[in-house]
Amino acid sequence: MNRKLSWLLVLMALTVCSACSENQKGQAHTNNDGNGNDLLKVDNVISNYWGKAPTKKVDIEEFTVFLGKEGFAYNHHPQVTFYDGKLLATWSSGIYNEDEPGQVMLMAFSEDEGQTWSAPKPIFDKKQGKYNQLVYTSEGILPYQDTLIAFCGVNDQQAPLEVKQDPIFPKAADGGKLPYQKIATTDHRTEIKISIDGGLSWSESKTIIEGFIPNLKPVRTVSGRFIVPGNMSFPYVDGSPVSGNWKKRAVPGLPQTYVDAPRWFEITQEEINAPFNFCEASLWQMENGSLKAMLRTDQGRLAVTESHDNGENWTSPKLTDFTDCGSRFEFGRLPDGRYFGITCPQPKSVRTPLVLATSEDGTSFDHHYILGDEAATTARISGRWKYGRYGYPSFLIKDDTMFVIYSNNKEDIQICRFPLSRLI
Repeated sequence: MNRKLSWLLVLMALTVCSACSENQKGQAHTNNDGNGNDLLKVDNVISNYWGKAPTKKVDIEEFTVFLGKEGFAYNHHPQVTFYDGKLLATWSSGIYNEDEPGQVMLMAFSEDEGQTWSAPKPIFDKKQGKYNQLVYTSEGILPYQDTLIAFCGVNDQQAPLEVKQDPIFPKAADGGKLPYQKIATTDHRTEIKISIDGGLSWSESKTIIEGFIPNLKPVRTVSGRFIVPGNMSFPYVDGSPVSGNWKKRAVPGLPQTYVDAPRWFEITQEEINAPFNFCEASLWQMENGSLKAMLRTDQGRLAVTESHDNGENWTSPKLTDFTDCGSRFEFGRLPDGRYFGITCPQPKSVRTPLVLATSEDGTSFDHHYILGDEAATTARISGRWKYGRYGYPSFLIKDDTMFVIYSNNKEDIQICRFPLSRLI
C-alpha cells in the first residue's frame, strides 16, 4: 500500500472516530483537565493520535554501550554522532545521583556500527569549582568542518555531594517526587572543547554561553545558523559555533536576568505565571522555513513554540495533543521528507514503549513505529531518580540506517539500530 493511500485511510478512520476525538477536544478547551491543570493555552493541531494511529513493531538490534558501576552509577543524557568511520557516543556519568558534584562527560567509540564499544574516556573530567566539584552535563558532539566540537553544560553547586541515596524512583512511580538538593548559585554556563584528531584528544574548555545549560547539541537551519535547544531559550550563532558570538533568544515574557538551567526554569516560570511548566526543547525546521520546538511539560502532553524568523523570536508555548510520559525526546526529518519524533508517548509510564511517530505535514504524527516495548526494571545501584527503560532517546541517521541511543534506568547506556526501509 502506498503512503498516499495509507494517508487517506487514516483520515477516513479519524473521521469515523470524530466522536471520541471531539470529546477530547471539548475537554481540552475547558479550564482544567479534571485534575485541576489549567488548559486554556492549548494547540490541538499537533497530535500523535496515541492509541489510534496505525502501529507497527520494528525489528531492531540492541547493543550495550556502557554498564553502570560503582563510581559511575548514574549514566544519562546520551547522544550519538558519526565521524571518520566511527560512531561516537557521549553521555553524563555521575558517581551516584543525577546532576550532583563530580558528574563528568564520557565518550566511547564503535568501529562496527554500534555492536561493540571502547572503554569510555572523559571529555570533561572532574574539576574543582569555586564551591565544589563541577557538575558536567553532556550535550553531545557536533562535527564541524574538520573538527569535533563537544558541548557541555556546567554548573557549580554550593550544596555538598550527598552520599546517602534516595530510594529508587519506581517505588514512587505513582506520582511521588523525590527532592533535588537546594542550591544557591546561578553559576551555569555552556562550555565547548575541540578535537582535531577525531576525538582522541581535546582542547582546553571555552565558555560560549553564560546562564544557559543546553538540552541537545545545536541544530543547523537551512540558512547555516546554529541554534541550541534549551529549556526556555534558543541561543544562536551565524558562522562558526566555536565563536563567542552566540545571541540569546527566548520565549516571550522572561525577565532579563533569567537563567535557563535545570532547577531554575521552574522558578522563572512561576514568576511569570506560566500556565504549565515546560523544558527540554527539541526543534526542527519545516518545509516553509519556520521552526517548531516541542517542549516537555508536566501535563502528560508536549507543548510547542514556533519561530517564523529563523530563531529571532519565539511564540508563547502552547499545549499540543502529542502525548508524553515526561522525558526528553528528539524530533527530526527522514531522508524521504517525512517529519518524525522519537518519544515515550504513554502518559505516566516508566519511559516505555519507545515510539517513532512519523508525519507528512509536521503536525499529524499519525504513523507509529514501536522501537522497544520492554517493561521497566529496577536499577542495580540505588540513586536519585534512577528509572526508565528508554530514557532520553536521541537519534543518528547514517546512510540508510537509524541509530537510537538511550539510558536504561539512568544506569546503563544502550543503542539500537535498524534500516530506514522498515519505516514504511
